[in-house]
Amino acid sequence: MAENKNILIVGATGVVGLHLTRLLCNGTSGVTVFAATRNPEQAQKKLGSLPNLNFRTFDLSKKQTYAKALQHIHAVYLIRPPEVTRIRKYYNPFFVVAKKAGVQHIVFQSVQGANSNKLLPHHRIEQLLMQSDIPYTILRPTYFMQNLSTGLRQEIRQNHRLYVPAGKAVFNWLDAADFAHGAAHILLRPHDFRNTSLNLVGTENYTFKEVSELCSKAWGKKVIFKNAAIASFILAQIKSGMGVKRALIMAAAHYFARFAKPIKSGVTLEEITGQKPSSLFEYLNQNKSLTLQE
Repeated sequence: MAENKNILIVGATGVVGLHLTRLLCNGTSGVTVFAATRNPEQAQKKLGSLPNLNFRTFDLSKKQTYAKALQHIHAVYLIRPPEVTRIRKYYNPFFVVAKKAGVQHIVFQSVQGANSNKLLPHHRIEQLLMQSDIPYTILRPTYFMQNLSTGLRQEIRQNHRLYVPAGKAVFNWLDAADFAHGAAHILLRPHDFRNTSLNLVGTENYTFKEVSELCSKAWGKKVIFKNAAIASFILAQIKSGMGVKRALIMAAAHYFARFAKPIKSGVTLEEITGQKPSSLFEYLNQNKSLTLQE
């Protein structure tokens, strides 16, 4: 049963946000969803016509948008936009306004390792959220399968290769749709996950070389893995149209995975919801269009 009535989704047009918004709008009785976005008109075009969906103008870097966006909101799904680097300047007042507005639960999409790595901006957000006196759930995903259809897509299409500075690093692969299912389950059952931090993990661990072999099998075309030098990878991403900050983040995420310790604990979608997660091979089969020339 849904306990939250009005849910504000920050990043509703993002990789996770799109899935989460559609899940909550379709078939969740008693819930009204508010997509928080800088440009409601553009967001409406992307999300289409969904039942019980409303739009509110919101920009984390503009504090004057906070109060109106949070009016009559019971729960918030929160992310960190890559361009927001001054964490205390924006998140601390956001939590103050949310508390004043009567927000009863915040689910924050963090990143792996943020609980212990003080260099990550998400670590500071987690700390501020835990100090805010607002009930919270922190969700840390692993590596999204959707990276293959977004940031790595151009190299796959044009050169039939996975071109990343990952070396032999092993990644835990997670479908963003599954992560969204987990987030929706938690948003609708806040008391079951009150003041908890969870690593939401997939059930499969692969190197990029192994993934290239899966791609070849699923798509019927040879796909190779080419280990990229960091500088070359960043330049290639910028050349493809990606912003500099995002290119740097992607490079760091792939490169430093070589030195990361294996994830020792986490929960799967099935453990949270009873639903079996998607396999990477299933995802690749559903996204054969990745191999088509643009």
